[in-house]
Amino acid sequence: MAKFRSYRSELSETDKRLALNADIEINKKILHIFNTHLLHTHQHNSETQNQQAENLVKILPQNDTIVAGDFNATPESGIIRRISKNFINTDLSLRPTWSVYPEGCTICNPQEINTRLDYIFTSKGVKTSSPNVHQSKGSDHLPISVIVEV
Repeated sequence: MAKFRSYRSELSETDKRLALNADIEINKKILHIFNTHLLHTHQHNSETQNQQAENLVKILPQNDTIVAGDFNATPESGIIRRISKNFINTDLSLRPTWSVYPEGCTICNPQEINTRLDYIFTSKGVKTSSPNVHQSKGSDHLPISVIVEV
């Protein structure tokens, strides 16, 4: 029988952002699953967003961990490079996930889906396959998924 525990962590005092965590016991193994949504900075460097990413990395266990969400950071950004030092990006194709709607950001005014901002990372040793970017008009971001072997 699976056991479950959840909690949340604040990632910054200004422009408050959270990391939500669920620890799920499956076959006597704890899988740490995190979700986050970092500050949108219009794809520009931001000390607040950098601090959010650094605080996220500090709370992530180094084993049996999945972290996913809207990082509001492009693949070449310092944020994604920082997270990639300790965690594996499950979709190296880097297919774009944003923006379905131009009104997703009136400053960026995106006219097509041409930017990757959403990711699923795992700790070393977590086996994944079949990364996917799905089509949807339910958000300005496209949903992403990966199959995790437990």
